[in-house]
Amino acid sequence: MSLSEQIIAALRARNASGETYKSMHQSSGITQSYIHGIVNRKYDPLKMSLLTFAALFPRAAIYLDGADVTSEAAAVDLSEYVPRSELLDLREKYANLRDQYQDLREQYIDLKERAAALPPVLHHTEPAAPYHVSGSSKSKK
Repeated sequence: MSLSEQIIAALRARNASGETYKSMHQSSGITQSYIHGIVNRKYDPLKMSLLTFAALFPRAAIYLDGADVTSEAAAVDLSEYVPRSELLDLREKYANLRDQYQDLREQYIDLKERAAALPPVLHHTEPAAPYHVSGSSKSKK
């Protein structure tokens, strides 16, 4: 089984065991739509960043330089690369920014609707001043 198929199978197994995409999102910070897209082969799991992979699978280990599974010294523990406190802080900042965006969008829509309800403005323009030629047309003698 290829690595791509293993990732998809692992996500499907988590979902089949009762873990929802929402709970995966809450524990990893990865959007539900991205997780769903991987499971449904919309996104290639091999193109996700190592940090995304570590967020989805924090207990995974990567064995470098062809080391076998029995050699724990060669394994990289990915849980060290996903600082949960920073992730929760970033998630809270994102939620605040999203709320601010929604508020501004609602204000914009409200202003746009109020502007459309205003009567049209009549433009009154003053006639242009007559064109005057400067200088004299008299010739010197």
